[in-house]
Amino acid sequence: MNMLCEHMLVILKGENMKKICEHCQKEFEAERKERRFCSLSCKSIFSYKNRECKKLICAQCKAEYQSSSRSKFCSEKCSDKYWGNKSYYNRIDKVRAYVRRPDVKARVNKLNKSPHRKAHRNKYLRQKRKTDPVWRLKTSIIDRLRHYKNYIFSYKTKDLESHFGYSFENLWKHLLTTIPNGYVEQDYLNGVLEMDHIIPCVYYISLEMGDAEFKKCWDMSNLRLITKDENISRNNRGSLDGSFYWKDIATYNIFNLLPESPKKIWENNCEKICKLCGIKTP
Repeated sequence: MNMLCEHMLVILKGENMKKICEHCQKEFEAERKERRFCSLSCKSIFSYKNRECKKLICAQCKAEYQSSSRSKFCSEKCSDKYWGNKSYYNRIDKVRAYVRRPDVKARVNKLNKSPHRKAHRNKYLRQKRKTDPVWRLKTSIIDRLRHYKNYIFSYKTKDLESHFGYSFENLWKHLLTTIPNGYVEQDYLNGVLEMDHIIPCVYYISLEMGDAEFKKCWDMSNLRLITKDENISRNNRGSLDGSFYWKDIATYNIFNLLPESPKKIWENNCEKICKLCGIKTP
């Protein structure tokens, strides 16, 4: 009661108390002792910064995050994805039935084959090839498989990684370790560097996708990045004697990846080839 009387007396007399704002540290005149902030904005900012946060698990990405509210998601992106997926799976049967309708399939095929759609897709893929090294690597491998005639089988691009035994992302990480001195990753996107087989593909005869000769040819140890000029100069070097790639094979120690015919020559003429090329006998 006494505090209330003192407070009323202060108001009637028009006397204000000088206090320091807990947020901005500025001096202000307060009408009552309990006042801690000079304005509502300072009060709201101080309350927000000093709120109690709890550790929560995002319902979409399962990542741990901190929040003072009862939110289920760590970001708006996760929220949109969660509710979008939930809406989709609630009507997935209707969507599948609609997509399988003959008239819808015919309309989609007609749209995909239209000149405008083809031009748009080609433009997108050309730009992606200039900016995404993994995509450029994948397309170059597919082109090379189509080019060489010593692969006597058909293949599907979706199954390539399973037959190689590694992903294109892991292959790109390996190739980054083989970049020549003075060159960077962007040089591969610009076409200055190219992927090269240390033992060329033409010496491997593969009869089945993923067989022993195919895996030897596309083993990561047999792949590297070199300049375009050097790659052109290595093509069609010659026979399997001293003009073969024995120096490169010895440098990278990939004798276990030799194809059948060079392997027999190496086993029968190991010392002779080492003398001709000036390399040590392994």
